[in-house]
Amino acid sequence: MGMVIGIDVGGSTTKIIGVDKEGIKHPMIVKAEDPITSLFGAFGKYIYDNGISLNDIDKVMLTGVGSAYVNQPLYGLSTDHTDEFLANGLGAHYDSQLQDLIVVSMGTGTSFVKVEGGKNISHIGGIGIGGGTIQGLSRLLLKTQNIHQVVKMAEKGVIENIDLQIKDICNTPSTWTASGCHRFHIWQSKFKRLYGRCSSGNHSYGITINRTICHISSTE
Repeated sequence: MGMVIGIDVGGSTTKIIGVDKEGIKHPMIVKAEDPITSLFGAFGKYIYDNGISLNDIDKVMLTGVGSAYVNQPLYGLSTDHTDEFLANGLGAHYDSQLQDLIVVSMGTGTSFVKVEGGKNISHIGGIGIGGGTIQGLSRLLLKTQNIHQVVKMAEKGVIENIDLQIKDICNTPSTWTASGCHRFHIWQSKFKRLYGRCSSGNHSYGITINRTICHISSTE
């Protein structure tokens, strides 16, 4: 059995792996301005960097929103398409060995896929917020899309400097609690304090921090 190449042509990046009898080989991510450039660039770089010959490849499988643009062979190799949600579900099942799970695919947007019994896979929803949201906000507010730069800046941020909380407009502390969250620290308005003088660290923190409905402030 030769190698099967799997390529996910996403909205912002193209992900590629090889699979042979020994398992998954050399995962790689390539970014480009358009899906076709990203696809051909990712494939060419992948086989070059890993010393793979075209003769070693049995099949190329494509998925992702950008794969719809491809309806011809890739470097002379025939291509087949598979449903992205099916690929997400089967891939997570294979990697985790779990029979029942919810798969959250956090890409440019975010999708949710349900796997039952290791074989029944269904798309159960999604949201238009994901890595693309962080990139867009970072480009406008921080003048960079480099996630490593954004995270580094975020480490210096303080969330209270950009979000308006209940405690900012109520001078009497509340004693009501629910699910361990103190009402006094719940956000009244997201990004209310976001204005010109706000530091890039605070901007970054507000964009990237993984927050729940309730927020408990830490004191130092």
